[in-house]
Amino acid sequence: MAYEEITRQLLVHGGPILTMTPERPVVDAALFQFGKVVATGSMHDIEPFRTGSVESVDLQGRLATPGLNDAHAHIMMTGFAQAQIPLAAPHVVSVAEIKLAVAARAATTAPGSWIVGQGYDQASLIEQRHPNRTDLDEVAPHHPVFLWRSCHHIAVANSKALNLAGIE
Repeated sequence: MAYEEITRQLLVHGGPILTMTPERPVVDAALFQFGKVVATGSMHDIEPFRTGSVESVDLQGRLATPGLNDAHAHIMMTGFAQAQIPLAAPHVVSVAEIKLAVAARAATTAPGSWIVGQGYDQASLIEQRHPNRTDLDEVAPHHPVFLWRSCHHIAVANSKALNLAGIE
């Protein structure tokens, strides 16, 4: 790779650019080099910082924002999922298949031990509904059962699990 390619700068201009800084939240141009911001402001403001080869991106009035990264992770959930029943589409497409998977796990799990599954999405199921307490009670009446939806913000539990939680 040529030295000029390595040292090339990137100029973004021609539309509002969000800087996420209180001093100058929106600028007209931004200059980058080596993955870092060299200068922001107007085209006039950044001119003294331009060196060598400059690649230009004209926003044509469109908005540019910094890369938005989701800085939180569910590392523990990823680890726990290895021991849970996988219920995600496309290999699970119905409440009936969820019930079969829970029944299979119940057959190899000591009564009273938890059965946990994760990954179902009611919108991907033939029935277009969540599994419910009655569905789970039918196939695992002697185990507490807890199934996470794919988002991990919704779950369903059977009667045994609800009783253990003090919910009648």
